[in-house]
Amino acid sequence: MVDSNKELVHNLELKIDRLMQRYQALKQEHLMLQRNHESLNGQLAEALSQKTELQGRYDSLKLAKTIELTQVDAHEAKLKINQMVREIDKCIALLNR
Repeated sequence: MVDSNKELVHNLELKIDRLMQRYQALKQEHLMLQRNHESLNGQLAEALSQKTELQGRYDSLKLAKTIELTQVDAHEAKLKINQMVREIDKCIALLNR
């Protein structure tokens, strides 16, 4: 009976040792995962910040392109109006003959 109790105690001690080892391993893994999580959160925040900056720059470029096109369109319209005025002047000159 004493031997069986000693064996039970020994088996219990072995199981406790294995549980403690497993606990330590899981604790280390948990710490590693927490650090990884913090690192990924930092990378995500940086990526979101960069996205916001790039979106602002893109919007500025879009606006600049729109203004540029508007100026080009205005210049072309001015040239067409001048051409039409010259044609009208020619027509008036022909009518006055």
